[in-house]
Amino acid sequence: MKIIKQRFTCGDCSAVFEAEIVMEAPVSVCVASMETIRCAKCGGKKLFFGGEMSPDDDKLADKKTEQERSDWWAANGEIGNSSSTIYAVFNHGIRGKLRVAVTIPDIPYDPDDFQRCHRLLEILPEWRANLSKVSGIYTIWEPFVREWSTMEALYAEEKPTGRAPKLWKLMKELVEESSKIGK
Repeated sequence: MKIIKQRFTCGDCSAVFEAEIVMEAPVSVCVASMETIRCAKCGGKKLFFGGEMSPDDDKLADKKTEQERSDWWAANGEIGNSSSTIYAVFNHGIRGKLRVAVTIPDIPYDPDDFQRCHRLLEILPEWRANLSKVSGIYTIWEPFVREWSTMEALYAEEKPTGRAPKLWKLMKELVEESSKIGK
């Protein structure tokens, strides 16, 4: 039997929190441990595995320095290849604090990739202000850095709908442009 921390999202209030569950045990024991979990915010029982810790999360609020917030994201953020590329650029190529190893620098290919990058840059706005540093190292990022403000505006506009056709269309164009640049 093993006890692990698992991230959950509440289906009632959308809060994201961590709770301990039993794993590597008989199924009945694992299920029983999960059935005892309640939302830390509203007490709800409608829970989903996973979820992104938000930039205003209590655990992040006490992280004042850039390095503390960077380390928090590496441990708690929703990580993808493109957001890891940004992380590595601003951490001088160091990817050691990331929960997953990403070895190939990459661009955001779709709105989900963009969202992961956007959340990272919400946590570290000083990186957002210097995003050209990424395209300075990886030229395939040039179209994305150039259009980042437009992508942010489209993301904000379309986020409430749960769909992002305008952002998706722009990103396909940027991916095409980026593919002509090479790595």
